[in-house]
Amino acid sequence: MSSRGDNTSIFGFLDSNRSLGYQASVSWMHRFSMRTFGTLAYSFSRQSATSLPFFANRFNVAAAAGITGTINRRSSGDRRSFSSPAASPA
Repeated sequence: MSSRGDNTSIFGFLDSNRSLGYQASVSWMHRFSMRTFGTLAYSFSRQSATSLPFFANRFNVAAAAGITGTINRRSSGDRRSFSSPAASPA
């Protein structure tokens, strides 16, 4: 199953969402006698979801303002999410 969706915030920023899932199962039954039988079963499932926020892969305002602890994903190729730098007492 696959689904795609776009969400627009009240400010007009467009976020994209994608999801994809697979599911398969196989079973086999063998009857050894009138009262005895064996069953072998295997199932597989996979689900993935991706969200692309409007501000992803754009200009890193925090790094440009000199805030340390930010990641410039465009130049470093790092795929980690942006997060707030840890607050430390001055």
